[in-house]
Amino acid sequence: MQEKMIKFIEQSNWIEREYSDRALKDAVKAWEWIAKQKGDLKFSQILRVHNYLMKNIYPEIAGKTRECDVWIGGNCKRFISTNLLKSELNNFCKEFNKLACMKGQDSLENLVAENHVMYEGIHPFADGNGRSGRILYALLRKKLGLPIHIIHGWSKDDGDYHPEQLAYYNWFR
Repeated sequence: MQEKMIKFIEQSNWIEREYSDRALKDAVKAWEWIAKQKGDLKFSQILRVHNYLMKNIYPEIAGKTRECDVWIGGNCKRFISTNLLKSELNNFCKEFNKLACMKGQDSLENLVAENHVMYEGIHPFADGNGRSGRILYALLRKKLGLPIHIIHGWSKDDGDYHPEQLAYYNWFR
């Protein structure tokens, strides 16, 4: 695997303050698996990516949509229903797949970022949304021929956000 992609995955984990070797290995497996998939992105593939990411650190939720409220940046995202989450993820997949066909068009950077924000807004899992979402973000960039976009997270030894992480959080405002 490309050294740059491993750095992307490591930094994606660091954004969530996940520094373990196990989590890094699992995220690499998730990326390697999804990057080999052909055709359109599907709901079942998102569940599989999440399962890879969480099976060793939070196995009871791995590959399962949430059935609880979650807190995102100090705001509560209420659980409404499993069917609605599935419907929202299927809509996300449709948008992702439409974008994946737009190779070579203008303003793709913004559209890819907006697609990522859409996924994070759904927040389909009890945990692991950011990490799974950034893998899907990298996948869409790959499909479009865009370079890997490493968003540096905070290091173990630093209590401050990395400036790139702050800029990334601004996408959601």
